[in-house]
Amino acid sequence: MRVETTNSDSVRIPTPREGVATQVRRYNEERAVIVHPEDFKRFAALDDILAQVSQPEAFHPSDAAREAHIESVSPGEPVTDPDELRRLFS
Repeated sequence: MRVETTNSDSVRIPTPREGVATQVRRYNEERAVIVHPEDFKRFAALDDILAQVSQPEAFHPSDAAREAHIESVSPGEPVTDPDELRRLFS
């Protein structure tokens, strides 16, 4: 998101209130939205977070992850021996 700043002397706006967005309309068209500076900071932070998570790093599974994936797709015999289960989960 690009932010542009304008001098308050050049526009007339109502006092923004936190948690309230004021839509500015002219000729039945939305022209602007006025938000409180704290709300804007939250929106900007969310925009940054979304930009970061939308560009994930390349995924390189470990050897154990590859084996687990292969095992989940083509499972072997179920493990029912209590000693073997204890060994696997301890």
